[in-house]
Amino acid sequence: MSNPSNNVLPLGRLSAKGAISGKSVSSSSPFILEARNVVKRYGSVTALAGADLELRHGEILGVIGDNGAGKSSLIRAVSGALVPDSGEIFIDGAPVKFHNPMNARQYGIETVYQNLAVAPGLSIVENLFLARERRLKGIRGALLRTLDRTAMNSFAKEKMQALGISTLQDIHQPVETLSGGQRQAVAVARAIAFGSRIVILDEPTAALGVRESRQVLDLIKKIRDDRNLSNPDQPRYAACL
Repeated sequence: MSNPSNNVLPLGRLSAKGAISGKSVSSSSPFILEARNVVKRYGSVTALAGADLELRHGEILGVIGDNGAGKSSLIRAVSGALVPDSGEIFIDGAPVKFHNPMNARQYGIETVYQNLAVAPGLSIVENLFLARERRLKGIRGALLRTLDRTAMNSFAKEKMQALGISTLQDIHQPVETLSGGQRQAVAVARAIAFGSRIVILDEPTAALGVRESRQVLDLIKKIRDDRNLSNPDQPRYAACL
């Protein structure tokens, strides 16, 4: 939820309305992520004026608002990309402070920003492991920093198959050859591939057609359902759009 004066309003709990998940979320479910009275100013411009956010376990939550309402600023604040001037952020009820996205990642928060931050000239598997490359064990990995491409390829193929992204036939093809929806799928896959608990998506269907938008929304629902129901031993998953 958010302060009406900030003009950032949640789209309600999409699972309760059935817009994406078709399943209800218990109101008694504990909050996995909370933001309270978050304020961010840029000189005389107030981007966030006391915004609040509550995200429950297993929930898909949408945030809507006019252009300039502060949606992206709120997303950046809870993902560590922006340090608010005041306000509090809680993970599982415990207060936390994020100074950069790496701090948020340590708490299981992964973010897919509006520009996707994919490297077009690199392959799908290279984008999946961007800044998380696996090296060979022993001297070759420690001293020569040789990548373990076999392990990386196997992991990437497994994740893509698990997500049901059947349109990606070759994990070695450059991302620049993919459609907008496929690029979004790669960015989402990278966010959830390493055990994240919360995935934040900043305008995930921006500039996508109707069909591609549907594919992205179906992918989000599949990830939530698979990780919370089929794999109960994994960290419970929630998404904020």
